[in-house]
Amino acid sequence: MAFQELLQLAKRKMSEREVTTLLEIPNSTMQSWRARPAHRGGQEDFFSTVVGAATLQRIVVAAQFVISYGKTGVGGLQEFLELSGLNQFVAASTGAIHRFVTLFEQQIVTFGEQTKRDLSEGMRRKKIAVALDETFPANRICLVAIEVVSNFILTEKYSDDRTTESWKKAMQEALEGLNVEVSQSPSDEGQAITAYVKNELGAQHSPDLFHVQQELSRATAGPLKAQVKEFEAAVERAVRQVKKISHKHGEESKEAAEAKAVQALREYGLKEREDRQAKVRAAIKRIGKSYHPVSLKTGNLLSTPEIKKQLEGHYDIIEEEVQASHLKKSCLDRLKKAKKQLGSMVTYATFFFMALAQFVRDLELPWEEEAFFQAVIVPYAYLKMHLRKASKEEREELGPLIEAMETKIREGPLKGWEEKDRVALMKKGSECAEMFQRSSSCVEGRNGVLSLRHHSFQQISGQKLKALTVVHNYHTRRQDGSTAGERFFEKKHASLFEWLVRKAKISAKPRRKPRLKTGKLAA
Repeated sequence: MAFQELLQLAKRKMSEREVTTLLEIPNSTMQSWRARPAHRGGQEDFFSTVVGAATLQRIVVAAQFVISYGKTGVGGLQEFLELSGLNQFVAASTGAIHRFVTLFEQQIVTFGEQTKRDLSEGMRRKKIAVALDETFPANRICLVAIEVVSNFILTEKYSDDRTTESWKKAMQEALEGLNVEVSQSPSDEGQAITAYVKNELGAQHSPDLFHVQQELSRATAGPLKAQVKEFEAAVERAVRQVKKISHKHGEESKEAAEAKAVQALREYGLKEREDRQAKVRAAIKRIGKSYHPVSLKTGNLLSTPEIKKQLEGHYDIIEEEVQASHLKKSCLDRLKKAKKQLGSMVTYATFFFMALAQFVRDLELPWEEEAFFQAVIVPYAYLKMHLRKASKEEREELGPLIEAMETKIREGPLKGWEEKDRVALMKKGSECAEMFQRSSSCVEGRNGVLSLRHHSFQQISGQKLKALTVVHNYHTRRQDGSTAGERFFEKKHASLFEWLVRKAKISAKPRRKPRLKTGKLAA
């Protein structure tokens, strides 16, 4: 063992720090070796030797180098094996690596199929919200559908087109064997998606808040900014003119006074347009703050008329400022399109409150507890959910309100309940809060990931796309340690990595020892 070797060096009257410096290992490593039993066996025993520590150092450095600065795919794996020295023990030819990568992808896909079958058995019936969208890697059409709450990818596959029929076929395959009902779908206003959701699924379409605000911004941001720039230039010209005339005719001359009046008029026009631009920006931003089923100021559950009044009030401000700006017809057309989407938002709010009422009735709680659940627990769960996505300023504003609601819950009708019953009811409150979905950001984010993967791999085959889906569903974890599959099925599943360790066998040791390049491996 390395520790025993160090003891031999210590007999030559070297200090422990001198020994660690000589061997280029941290002092903490030396101390850990001292604390361990003399005989353990396996990896731990090997990496506790001087040779093992050097090998580990080379492997970690090679992995970091290739991951951060090296090649990808087959070339990346070959480079890693070469830099780490492992190509002495694993076949690293292009053909061998290709066969391993193919087997690797196949086993990932197999794991996904088997895990989905296993987890779907005995799955409780539940209603889900599914975000639908298309992305276009390498000019190919890829249909993506994600369950919003769990972020579980239901389908992610290439298609010849993006018609309603194609969506129907893809989703039928995705939902087969799952005990779920798609009750709503937050997405953009794409015709095929909207038609599929309404006509084939019979679900409620939820307009994406981002697309509504984006439409309003496209209608107003550019033209209003152009007007501000125009008056900024006019003010600069007026200032130069005042200096020129004052120098020529004098500060108190009639010509200078007229020039100063023109400058003041231009400055007033600039201020008016800057104020108009600021009002429109603020109104668009407030649309997002108003599109909630719960008041962010009081914590009270709102109603459809209240939400409608707020949304229309913000839109009226935008419309008023746009009319005063005399923008082009194309801008006004975009504004009208956005207004229709606001109407869809109000319709969706109505759907949510109806679904909430039905959910509460199905709980069959006593009257007092039912009222408390709807008035306090659901708003509290929604605010907690919103808090995860809120800005720092908004989190500070919501903090006292959430604390006050927590006090109400502790001292309310549930005070005498057993802890497990209270936790179960709070979970039901979270389910209610999660029913209000105003964004399809999960699928937009996934589209971005696929775009990056495409740039990395140059192209994504159908098999690799399936493998990427399985990795997302059953390997990638949130901060709480859960995978999308565990959140969706509400069950634990086996480790994808450990499955691959067992099933994706590496290539046999090469027949001939690879020729080492100078400086690649230590003597």
